Amino acid sequence: MSVDRQPDDMGEQRTASDRGKRFTPWPAREARFDPKVRALIKGVIASGEVALLYGPSGAGKSFVAMAICFAIAEGVESLAGRRVRQGSVVYVAFEGGAGLRNRVVAARETFGDPRDSLVIVDARATLGKGTDGDMDLAELIGLIRDLREPPQLIVLDTVSCAMAGDDENAAGDVAAFMRRLATLAAETGAAVLAIHHAGEDASKGARGNSAFRANSDVVIEITADGVIKLEKVRDGTTGEWATFTLVPVHLGRDDDGDMVTSCIARFSASNSTTSRKKVKDLPPVAKRAYEHLVSMYTVGLTVEVSPGAIGLNDGDDRPVLVIRRDQWRARCETLGISPSPEAFRSNFKRASEKLVEEGRMNFHGEWVWLVGRVPPPRPSSHNRHQSKPQQDDCSVDSSPNDEANHKSGEV
Repeated sequence: MSVDRQPDDMGEQRTASDRGKRFTPWPAREARFDPKVRALIKGVIASGEVALLYGPSGAGKSFVAMAICFAIAEGVESLAGRRVRQGSVVYVAFEGGAGLRNRVVAARETFGDPRDSLVIVDARATLGKGTDGDMDLAELIGLIRDLREPPQLIVLDTVSCAMAGDDENAAGDVAAFMRRLATLAAETGAAVLAIHHAGEDASKGARGNSAFRANSDVVIEITADGVIKLEKVRDGTTGEWATFTLVPVHLGRDDDGDMVTSCIARFSASNSTTSRKKVKDLPPVAKRAYEHLVSMYTVGLTVEVSPGAIGLNDGDDRPVLVIRRDQWRARCETLGISPSPEAFRSNFKRASEKLVEEGRMNFHGEWVWLVGRVPPPRPSSHNRHQSKPQQDDCSVDSSPNDEANHKSGEV
């Protein structure tokens, strides 16, 4: 449903003729049940809403957002147990470059071709405060109105780039930015999903001022251990919605002959009664070391080895994706895992032991790998309609019918 835009948001001035147009009274007795379904993902996000999807760096936010885009654009029946309504999607990339193109290719090869229902927009613009933000917002709205298919979802990747030059910690700057997202939703009738970073302490929510949350209809948290939580929703219940695994997809070889890899996010309906411990339950040092290891999988710094090379003799001869232990150690040392760099050696040893003890990872010789998150990969399929499904779900309890589930609606 389209609503009148707010003049202040578009850099306009109110006039005397505007009076009487902005407040419309109606009696409660006229209220009627409205059966119209506006939800794009039922109980998660609906047309016209503004949503914030946030998580720590390397957790897979963009991969999760891309999976949501493809699910809606293709009109799958459900996503992690939630009914999906088909609609066109516009993905506005304020950052991404070649990495974004690779993510799109990986998703298209895995989930199928959404054709014209998914449009990528490269943005060298700002939605921040000031005249430039006003002009760029107006241009974006005009571009979207000119599309052949009006979108039901608009994704902005990422907040920090979209509001470049503004202060994420200033209530005024954040509130002005969020008003622009509300204007974008109102002018197009689409849901707007903005991708944002978690704060340094992820347990305290999204980075920056609390106005991000206050001015969002929906807030979705992505955790480093692959959990998707509904922190705030308009029509539904909050709590854990789904889990996801990052599945590597080999795209081809570059000009140097090296294999180029991206990932897709494979969703599974969450079982909130599961007793598994979350990343936030780990000691801070182990948590940071674990997040660095997960990020290495996210960006494809993996090597395929045979199970026997890492001491696995369970009868499954599929190759395993592993990380060189010295590379993980170097990443932890460079990016830091504790406030005391001089104690890195003992901290790294304790973190490694804790992650093995908690069943998060394992190692053998020079190799280390995540347990229960990225088990042996399945070959990616360029034809998802093969008679024999190609399985590429990286979850522990992966089903042999994953490909069939996707064709009938599950992502």
